Amino acid sequence: MMYFDIATIGTSLTAGTGTGWDGTSVRQGGQWQPFLERALQPGKSQIVRCHNYGYGGKTSPWGISVEAPKVARLRPRIVTIEYSMNDCSITQGISAAQSVANAVTI
Repeated sequence: MMYFDIATIGTSLTAGTGTGWDGTSVRQGGQWQPFLERALQPGKSQIVRCHNYGYGGKTSPWGISVEAPKVARLRPRIVTIEYSMNDCSITQGISAAQSVANAVTI
């Protein structure tokens, strides 16, 4: 069986967990990857699989050191990267330029 693998890497927005801006909890099982799989599957000869490497509260430096090696081993056809939301927090000390550079590294 042939697979078309997609890796999603990032924060709780990628993981599908966490809290919203209003402090309410995002519902359990709020992952969007299954919807992406179903949307992309029609007409494909390969099975589309989305692998969720999202983790709440993390930033791009963490993604480089912890999640990027896992994604590299998977060798996906597509990678989505979403750390900007947490990188932009004033408490993180990550500039916009560094966040972009980290995404390129990933």
